[in-house]
Amino acid sequence: MEMMEDEERREDSHVDASSTAKTPNPNWTRFGGLHQPKTSAPKTSGTKTSRLGTLREEDSTLTPTSTLSDAPTFTNAINGGKPPRNASADMPPPPARAIITPEVWNDDGYFDEKITVENEREEAFCVYRAADIGIIPDGDGKTVTTTTLVCLHGCPYSSLSWAPFVKEFRNKCKTQTKVEIYAIDLRHHGESISMRDGGSDFSLGRMVEDVAMILKHLFSQTEIDRKCVLIGHSMGASVASSLALREDMWTKNVNDKNKISLAGLIVVDVVEGSALKALPMMSLQLLNRPTSFRTMRDAFRWCLGFGGSTKSVESARISFPSQLHQKSNGNSSSFSDSNSEREDASSPFTFRCDVVKTEPYWKEWYLGMSERFLSAKTSKALLLAGTDRLDTPLTIAQMQGKFQMVVFPNSGHAIQEDEPEKFTQVVQDFLTR
Repeated sequence: MEMMEDEERREDSHVDASSTAKTPNPNWTRFGGLHQPKTSAPKTSGTKTSRLGTLREEDSTLTPTSTLSDAPTFTNAINGGKPPRNASADMPPPPARAIITPEVWNDDGYFDEKITVENEREEAFCVYRAADIGIIPDGDGKTVTTTTLVCLHGCPYSSLSWAPFVKEFRNKCKTQTKVEIYAIDLRHHGESISMRDGGSDFSLGRMVEDVAMILKHLFSQTEIDRKCVLIGHSMGASVASSLALREDMWTKNVNDKNKISLAGLIVVDVVEGSALKALPMMSLQLLNRPTSFRTMRDAFRWCLGFGGSTKSVESARISFPSQLHQKSNGNSSSFSDSNSEREDASSPFTFRCDVVKTEPYWKEWYLGMSERFLSAKTSKALLLAGTDRLDTPLTIAQMQGKFQMVVFPNSGHAIQEDEPEKFTQVVQDFLTR
Protein backbone atom coordinates (compact mmCIF):
# COMPACT_ATOMS: atom_id res chain seq x y z
CA MET A 1 0.00 0.00 0.00
CA GLU A 2 2.72 2.46 0.93
CA MET A 3 4.35 1.93 -2.48
CA MET A 4 1.61 4.05 -4.13
CA GLU A 5 3.66 7.20 -4.11
CA ASP A 6 6.41 5.35 -6.02
CA GLU A 7 3.77 4.44 -8.63
CA GLU A 8 2.72 8.07 -9.07
CA ARG A 9 6.33 9.17 -9.52
CA ARG A 10 6.88 6.49 -12.17
CA GLU A 11 3.78 7.59 -14.08
CA ASP A 12 5.13 11.14 -14.22
CA SER A 13 8.50 9.89 -15.37
CA HIS A 14 6.91 8.20 -18.42
CA VAL A 15 6.18 11.62 -19.91
CA ASP A 16 9.82 12.13 -20.81
CA ALA A 17 11.64 8.87 -20.36
CA SER A 18 14.84 10.19 -21.90
CA SER A 19 15.25 12.84 -19.21
CA THR A 20 14.85 10.44 -16.31
CA ALA A 21 16.48 7.28 -17.66
CA LYS A 22 18.50 5.31 -15.14
CA THR A 23 21.04 2.57 -15.53
CA PRO A 24 19.07 -0.70 -15.38
CA ASN A 25 19.82 -3.27 -12.77
CA PRO A 26 21.13 -6.34 -14.61
CA ASN A 27 19.43 -8.61 -12.10
CA TRP A 28 15.98 -7.30 -12.99
CA THR A 29 13.84 -7.85 -16.06
CA ARG A 30 12.01 -5.02 -17.78
CA PHE A 31 8.87 -6.17 -15.95
CA GLY A 32 10.38 -5.59 -12.52
CA GLY A 33 10.99 -9.21 -11.56
CA LEU A 34 14.11 -11.21 -10.84
CA HIS A 35 16.10 -12.11 -13.93
CA GLN A 36 15.36 -15.57 -15.18
CA PRO A 37 17.29 -17.46 -17.89
CA LYS A 38 15.56 -17.70 -21.24
CA THR A 39 14.01 -21.08 -21.87
CA SER A 40 12.41 -22.45 -24.96
CA ALA A 41 8.81 -23.32 -24.24
CA PRO A 42 6.50 -25.06 -26.70
CA LYS A 43 4.11 -22.67 -28.37
CA THR A 44 0.44 -23.36 -27.81
CA SER A 45 -2.00 -22.16 -30.40
CA GLY A 46 -4.72 -19.80 -29.23
CA THR A 47 -3.17 -18.96 -25.86
CA LYS A 48 -1.17 -16.17 -24.29
CA THR A 49 0.88 -16.40 -21.14
CA SER A 50 0.81 -13.65 -18.54
CA ARG A 51 2.54 -13.46 -15.17
CA LEU A 52 -0.74 -14.45 -13.55
CA GLY A 53 -1.30 -17.57 -15.60
CA THR A 54 -2.36 -18.66 -19.07
CA LEU A 55 -5.10 -16.72 -20.86
CA ARG A 56 -7.06 -17.87 -23.94
CA GLU A 57 -7.09 -15.39 -26.81
CA GLU A 58 -10.74 -15.93 -27.63
CA ASP A 59 -11.80 -15.35 -24.01
CA SER A 60 -9.67 -12.44 -22.93
CA THR A 61 -7.42 -9.62 -23.92
CA LEU A 62 -4.24 -8.42 -22.32
CA THR A 63 -4.37 -4.89 -21.01
CA PRO A 64 -1.55 -3.01 -19.30
CA THR A 65 -2.10 -2.05 -15.71
CA SER A 66 0.05 -0.13 -13.23
CA THR A 67 1.82 -2.14 -10.57
CA LEU A 68 4.28 -1.45 -7.83
CA SER A 69 7.18 -2.67 -9.95
CA ASP A 70 9.32 -0.53 -12.28
CA ALA A 71 7.27 -1.22 -15.43
CA PRO A 72 3.77 -2.39 -16.45
CA THR A 73 2.65 -5.98 -16.23
CA PHE A 74 -0.62 -7.46 -17.47
CA THR A 75 -3.86 -8.73 -15.97
CA ASN A 76 -6.92 -10.47 -17.32
CA ALA A 77 -9.41 -7.98 -18.77
CA ILE A 78 -12.39 -10.30 -18.29
CA ASN A 79 -12.52 -9.78 -14.53
CA GLY A 80 -12.37 -6.01 -14.78
CA GLY A 81 -8.58 -6.09 -14.81
CA LYS A 82 -8.53 -7.75 -11.39
CA PRO A 83 -5.94 -10.46 -10.77
CA PRO A 84 -6.81 -13.31 -8.42
CA ARG A 85 -6.23 -12.32 -4.78
CA ASN A 86 -4.03 -15.42 -4.40
CA ALA A 87 -2.01 -14.46 -7.47
CA SER A 88 1.15 -15.99 -5.98
CA ALA A 89 -0.37 -19.45 -6.41
CA ASP A 90 0.04 -19.11 -10.19
CA MET A 91 3.60 -17.80 -10.08
CA PRO A 92 6.29 -20.05 -11.52
CA PRO A 93 9.02 -20.89 -9.02
CA PRO A 94 11.90 -18.41 -8.97
CA PRO A 95 15.30 -19.41 -10.31
CA ALA A 96 17.73 -21.19 -8.01
CA ARG A 97 19.70 -18.05 -7.23
CA ALA A 98 16.50 -16.40 -5.92
CA ILE A 99 16.22 -18.94 -3.09
CA ILE A 100 16.81 -16.68 -0.12
CA THR A 101 17.37 -17.69 3.49
CA PRO A 102 15.48 -15.46 5.95
CA GLU A 103 17.43 -13.80 8.73
CA VAL A 104 16.21 -13.09 12.26
CA TRP A 105 16.33 -10.04 14.50
CA ASN A 106 19.28 -11.14 16.64
CA ASP A 107 21.56 -12.21 13.82
CA ASP A 108 25.01 -10.64 14.02
CA GLY A 109 24.88 -6.89 13.53
CA TYR A 110 21.16 -6.32 14.00
CA PHE A 111 19.43 -5.94 17.36
CA ASP A 112 20.56 -6.93 20.85
CA GLU A 113 17.26 -7.26 22.66
CA LYS A 114 13.60 -7.95 22.00
CA ILE A 115 11.26 -6.26 24.48
CA THR A 116 7.53 -6.66 25.06
CA VAL A 117 5.67 -3.64 26.45
CA GLU A 118 2.05 -3.89 27.59
CA ASN A 119 -0.40 -1.04 28.06
CA GLU A 120 -3.22 -0.86 30.59
CA ARG A 121 -5.49 -2.69 28.16
CA GLU A 122 -3.04 -5.62 28.21
CA GLU A 123 -2.15 -5.05 24.57
CA ALA A 124 1.40 -6.22 23.86
CA PHE A 125 3.83 -4.29 21.65
CA CYS A 126 7.10 -5.61 20.31
CA VAL A 127 10.20 -3.39 20.50
CA TYR A 128 13.71 -4.18 19.26
CA ARG A 129 16.70 -2.50 20.88
CA ALA A 130 20.26 -2.01 19.71
CA ALA A 131 22.37 -0.77 22.62
CA ASP A 132 25.77 0.73 23.36
CA ILE A 133 26.53 1.89 19.84
CA GLY A 134 29.18 4.54 19.36
CA ILE A 135 32.13 5.73 21.40
CA ILE A 136 31.47 5.94 25.14
CA PRO A 137 33.76 8.47 26.88
CA ASP A 138 35.86 7.28 29.82
CA GLY A 139 34.01 7.55 33.11
CA ASP A 140 35.05 10.69 34.99
CA GLY A 141 32.06 11.13 37.25
CA LYS A 142 30.14 13.17 34.69
CA THR A 143 26.70 12.28 33.40
CA VAL A 144 26.81 10.71 29.94
CA THR A 145 24.01 11.84 27.65
CA THR A 146 22.58 9.07 25.49
CA THR A 147 21.39 9.75 21.97
CA THR A 148 18.31 7.61 21.39
CA LEU A 149 16.99 6.95 17.90
CA VAL A 150 13.33 5.93 17.81
CA CYS A 151 12.42 4.32 14.48
CA LEU A 152 8.80 4.04 13.33
CA HIS A 153 8.04 1.96 10.24
CA GLY A 154 5.49 2.46 7.48
CA CYS A 155 2.50 0.35 6.51
CA PRO A 156 2.57 -2.63 6.05
CA TYR A 157 6.24 -2.92 7.04
CA SER A 158 7.52 -3.92 10.48
CA SER A 159 10.22 -2.65 12.82
CA LEU A 160 12.71 -4.99 11.15
CA SER A 161 12.55 -2.69 8.15
CA TRP A 162 15.15 -0.71 10.12
CA ALA A 163 17.48 -3.70 10.63
CA PRO A 164 19.70 -2.96 7.58
CA PHE A 165 20.15 0.59 8.84
CA VAL A 166 20.97 -0.62 12.37
CA LYS A 167 23.61 -3.01 11.06
CA GLU A 168 25.20 -0.30 8.92
CA PHE A 169 25.07 2.20 11.79
CA ARG A 170 26.94 -0.22 14.04
CA ASN A 171 29.68 -0.76 11.49
CA LYS A 172 30.20 2.90 10.63
CA CYS A 173 29.23 4.80 13.75
CA LYS A 174 31.14 8.08 14.06
CA THR A 175 29.38 9.66 17.01
CA GLN A 176 31.31 10.57 20.15
CA THR A 177 28.44 9.73 22.47
CA LYS A 178 26.53 6.64 23.48
CA VAL A 179 23.82 5.73 20.99
CA GLU A 180 20.93 3.30 21.28
CA ILE A 181 18.23 2.51 18.76
CA TYR A 182 14.65 1.44 19.43
CA ALA A 183 12.49 0.08 16.59
CA ILE A 184 8.80 -0.31 17.46
CA ASP A 185 6.22 -2.57 15.84
CA LEU A 186 3.16 -0.33 15.56
CA ARG A 187 -0.21 -1.89 16.30
CA HIS A 188 -1.27 -4.68 13.93
CA HIS A 189 2.19 -4.76 12.36
CA GLY A 190 5.05 -7.19 12.90
CA GLU A 191 4.58 -8.89 16.24
CA SER A 192 2.33 -6.22 17.78
CA ILE A 193 -0.80 -8.04 16.68
CA SER A 194 -2.38 -9.01 20.02
CA MET A 195 -4.72 -6.02 20.14
CA ARG A 196 -8.22 -5.76 21.59
CA ASP A 197 -9.71 -3.66 18.80
CA GLY A 198 -10.38 -6.56 16.47
CA GLY A 199 -7.55 -5.57 14.16
CA SER A 200 -9.40 -2.53 12.86
CA ASP A 201 -8.04 0.53 14.72
CA PHE A 202 -5.25 2.19 12.74
CA SER A 203 -6.11 5.74 13.77
CA LEU A 204 -3.29 8.25 14.02
CA GLY A 205 -4.26 9.29 17.53
CA ARG A 206 -4.23 5.72 18.78
CA MET A 207 -0.79 5.00 17.31
CA VAL A 208 0.64 8.21 18.77
CA GLU A 209 -0.67 7.22 22.22
CA ASP A 210 0.82 3.75 21.79
CA VAL A 211 4.30 5.09 21.00
CA ALA A 212 4.14 7.68 23.80
CA MET A 213 3.24 4.95 26.28
CA ILE A 214 6.02 2.67 25.04
CA LEU A 215 8.71 5.37 25.22
CA LYS A 216 7.67 6.52 28.69
CA HIS A 217 7.88 2.93 29.90
CA LEU A 218 11.27 2.29 28.29
CA PHE A 219 12.83 5.58 29.36
CA SER A 220 11.61 5.20 32.95
CA GLN A 221 13.72 2.05 33.35
CA THR A 222 16.99 4.01 33.47
CA GLU A 223 17.90 7.33 35.05
CA ILE A 224 19.95 8.89 32.30
CA ASP A 225 19.67 12.04 30.23
CA ARG A 226 18.53 11.39 26.70
CA LYS A 227 18.53 13.27 23.44
CA CYS A 228 15.81 11.65 21.37
CA VAL A 229 15.70 11.68 17.56
CA LEU A 230 12.48 10.47 15.93
CA ILE A 231 12.81 8.74 12.54
CA GLY A 232 9.60 7.84 10.71
CA HIS A 233 9.02 6.17 7.39
CA SER A 234 5.79 6.99 5.52
CA MET A 235 2.90 6.20 7.93
CA GLY A 236 5.44 6.11 10.76
CA ALA A 237 6.58 9.60 9.76
CA SER A 238 3.08 10.91 10.41
CA VAL A 239 3.17 9.32 13.87
CA ALA A 240 6.62 10.78 14.54
CA SER A 241 5.58 14.28 13.43
CA SER A 242 2.58 14.18 15.76
CA LEU A 243 4.62 12.79 18.65
CA ALA A 244 7.16 15.60 18.24
CA LEU A 245 4.41 18.07 19.17
CA ARG A 246 3.50 16.24 22.40
CA GLU A 247 4.74 18.57 25.15
CA ASP A 248 4.24 15.94 27.84
CA MET A 249 6.92 13.78 26.19
CA TRP A 250 9.84 16.17 26.33
CA THR A 251 11.53 17.71 29.39
CA LYS A 252 11.86 21.49 29.47
CA ASN A 253 13.31 21.98 32.96
CA VAL A 254 17.08 21.50 32.82
CA ASN A 255 17.13 20.64 36.53
CA ASP A 256 14.84 17.65 36.12
CA LYS A 257 16.33 14.22 36.61
CA ASN A 258 16.15 11.74 33.75
CA LYS A 259 15.80 14.55 31.21
CA ILE A 260 14.42 13.60 27.78
CA SER A 261 14.81 16.24 25.10
CA LEU A 262 13.72 16.13 21.47
CA ALA A 263 16.90 16.52 19.43
CA GLY A 264 15.64 15.84 15.91
CA LEU A 265 12.91 14.69 13.55
CA ILE A 266 13.66 12.77 10.34
CA VAL A 267 10.84 12.06 7.88
CA VAL A 268 11.49 9.37 5.27
CA ASP A 269 9.85 9.49 1.84
CA VAL A 270 6.42 10.94 2.46
CA VAL A 271 4.94 14.35 1.68
CA GLU A 272 1.38 15.36 2.49
CA GLY A 273 0.51 16.72 -0.96
CA SER A 274 1.76 13.69 -2.87
CA ALA A 275 0.23 11.23 -0.41
CA LEU A 276 -3.22 12.82 -0.56
CA LYS A 277 -3.06 13.04 -4.34
CA ALA A 278 -2.34 9.31 -4.51
CA LEU A 279 -5.28 8.26 -2.32
CA PRO A 280 -7.73 7.57 -5.21
CA MET A 281 -5.28 5.05 -6.65
CA MET A 282 -4.49 3.23 -3.43
CA SER A 283 -7.64 1.11 -3.45
CA LEU A 284 -6.90 -0.02 -6.99
CA GLN A 285 -3.41 -1.08 -5.96
CA LEU A 286 -4.84 -3.38 -3.31
CA LEU A 287 -6.34 -5.49 -6.11
CA ASN A 288 -2.83 -6.47 -7.18
CA ARG A 289 -1.87 -7.54 -3.68
CA PRO A 290 -2.03 -11.28 -2.93
CA THR A 291 -3.35 -12.49 0.39
CA SER A 292 -1.12 -15.53 0.78
CA PHE A 293 1.95 -17.31 -0.54
CA ARG A 294 2.54 -21.03 -0.91
CA THR A 295 6.17 -20.81 0.16
CA MET A 296 8.62 -18.26 1.50
CA ARG A 297 10.34 -18.40 -1.89
CA ASP A 298 7.15 -17.19 -3.57
CA ALA A 299 6.88 -14.45 -0.95
CA PHE A 300 10.41 -13.24 -1.66
CA ARG A 301 9.74 -13.28 -5.39
CA TRP A 302 6.70 -11.07 -4.94
CA CYS A 303 8.54 -8.76 -2.53
CA LEU A 304 11.44 -8.21 -4.92
CA GLY A 305 9.34 -8.10 -8.08
CA PHE A 306 5.56 -7.65 -8.08
CA GLY A 307 5.30 -5.98 -4.68
CA GLY A 308 8.32 -3.73 -4.91
CA SER A 309 8.75 -3.69 -1.14
CA THR A 310 12.51 -3.35 -1.54
CA LYS A 311 15.14 -3.57 -4.25
CA SER A 312 17.73 -5.17 -1.97
CA VAL A 313 17.86 -8.93 -1.54
CA GLU A 314 19.89 -8.56 1.66
CA SER A 315 17.29 -6.20 3.17
CA ALA A 316 14.44 -8.47 2.10
CA ARG A 317 15.99 -11.37 4.02
CA ILE A 318 15.52 -9.63 7.37
CA SER A 319 12.62 -7.29 6.69
CA PHE A 320 10.00 -9.08 4.62
CA PRO A 321 9.55 -12.36 6.60
CA SER A 322 8.51 -10.29 9.63
CA GLN A 323 5.49 -9.09 7.67
CA LEU A 324 4.21 -12.65 7.32
CA HIS A 325 3.04 -15.44 9.54
CA GLN A 326 2.22 -19.07 8.95
CA LYS A 327 -0.57 -20.94 10.65
CA SER A 328 0.18 -24.57 11.35
CA ASN A 329 -2.01 -26.76 13.57
CA GLY A 330 -3.87 -23.69 14.77
CA ASN A 331 -0.67 -21.90 15.86
CA SER A 332 0.87 -18.87 14.23
CA SER A 333 4.61 -18.76 13.64
CA SER A 334 7.01 -16.51 11.74
CA PHE A 335 10.63 -16.27 10.74
CA SER A 336 11.18 -13.16 12.87
CA ASP A 337 12.13 -15.34 15.83
CA SER A 338 15.22 -17.53 15.79
CA ASN A 339 13.23 -20.34 17.42
CA SER A 340 10.35 -20.31 14.95
CA GLU A 341 9.47 -23.43 13.03
CA ARG A 342 10.67 -23.91 9.49
CA GLU A 343 8.46 -23.72 6.46
CA ASP A 344 5.46 -26.05 6.33
CA ALA A 345 4.36 -26.57 2.73
CA SER A 346 0.81 -27.43 3.84
CA SER A 347 0.24 -24.00 5.41
CA PRO A 348 0.38 -20.79 3.36
CA PHE A 349 2.07 -17.61 4.49
CA THR A 350 -0.30 -14.69 5.05
CA PHE A 351 0.27 -11.02 5.83
CA ARG A 352 0.22 -9.99 9.48
CA CYS A 353 -1.22 -6.57 8.66
CA ASP A 354 -4.51 -6.51 6.78
CA VAL A 355 -3.91 -3.49 4.55
CA VAL A 356 -7.56 -3.38 3.48
CA LYS A 357 -8.55 -2.44 7.03
CA THR A 358 -6.21 0.56 6.97
CA GLU A 359 -8.05 2.23 4.09
CA PRO A 360 -10.47 4.31 6.23
CA TYR A 361 -7.45 5.92 7.94
CA TRP A 362 -5.28 6.85 4.95
CA LYS A 363 -6.48 10.43 4.71
CA GLU A 364 -6.20 10.94 8.47
CA TRP A 365 -2.56 9.83 8.45
CA TYR A 366 -1.37 12.45 6.00
CA LEU A 367 -3.77 15.38 6.22
CA GLY A 368 -1.96 18.26 7.96
CA MET A 369 1.32 16.38 8.11
CA SER A 370 3.39 19.15 6.49
CA GLU A 371 2.22 21.63 9.10
CA ARG A 372 3.00 19.22 11.94
CA PHE A 373 6.46 18.54 10.53
CA LEU A 374 7.30 22.23 10.13
CA SER A 375 5.86 23.08 13.57
CA ALA A 376 8.19 20.72 15.43
CA LYS A 377 10.66 22.82 17.44
CA THR A 378 13.74 20.79 16.67
CA SER A 379 16.20 20.07 13.88
CA LYS A 380 14.43 18.48 10.95
CA ALA A 381 15.36 16.49 7.85
CA LEU A 382 13.30 15.20 4.94
CA LEU A 383 14.69 12.23 3.00
CA LEU A 384 13.01 11.60 -0.35
CA ALA A 385 13.32 9.21 -3.26
CA GLY A 386 12.50 12.05 -5.68
CA THR A 387 12.23 15.86 -5.68
CA ASP A 388 8.85 15.78 -7.46
CA ARG A 389 7.20 14.97 -4.11
CA LEU A 390 7.57 18.37 -2.46
CA ASP A 391 4.25 20.16 -1.99
CA THR A 392 3.94 23.94 -1.83
CA PRO A 393 4.38 24.43 1.96
CA LEU A 394 7.46 22.23 2.04
CA THR A 395 8.92 23.84 -1.08
CA ILE A 396 8.67 27.27 0.51
CA ALA A 397 10.04 26.04 3.84
CA GLN A 398 12.91 24.27 2.14
CA MET A 399 13.88 27.43 0.26
CA GLN A 400 13.86 29.23 3.61
CA GLY A 401 16.24 26.67 5.09
CA LYS A 402 13.82 25.38 7.72
CA PHE A 403 14.83 21.78 7.23
CA GLN A 404 17.49 19.68 5.56
CA MET A 405 16.48 17.76 2.45
CA VAL A 406 18.34 14.82 0.93
CA VAL A 407 17.29 13.04 -2.27
CA PHE A 408 17.96 9.36 -3.04
CA PRO A 409 17.26 9.22 -6.80
CA ASN A 410 18.07 5.51 -7.16
CA SER A 411 15.96 4.33 -4.24
CA GLY A 412 12.45 3.01 -3.97
CA HIS A 413 9.99 3.93 -1.25
CA ALA A 414 11.85 2.11 1.55
CA ILE A 415 15.06 4.13 1.43
CA GLN A 416 16.40 2.58 4.65
CA GLU A 417 16.22 -0.83 2.96
CA ASP A 418 17.22 0.03 -0.59
CA GLU A 419 20.25 2.17 0.27
CA PRO A 420 21.18 1.50 3.91
CA GLU A 421 24.77 2.74 3.49
CA LYS A 422 23.83 6.16 2.15
CA PHE A 423 20.86 6.39 4.51
CA THR A 424 23.11 5.70 7.50
CA GLN A 425 25.64 8.30 6.37
CA VAL A 426 22.91 10.94 6.14
CA VAL A 427 21.59 10.10 9.61
CA GLN A 428 25.06 10.19 11.15
CA ASP A 429 25.76 13.56 9.52
CA PHE A 430 22.45 14.80 10.91
CA LEU A 431 23.43 13.68 14.43
CA THR A 432 26.79 15.46 14.29
CA ARG A 433 25.35 18.79 13.19
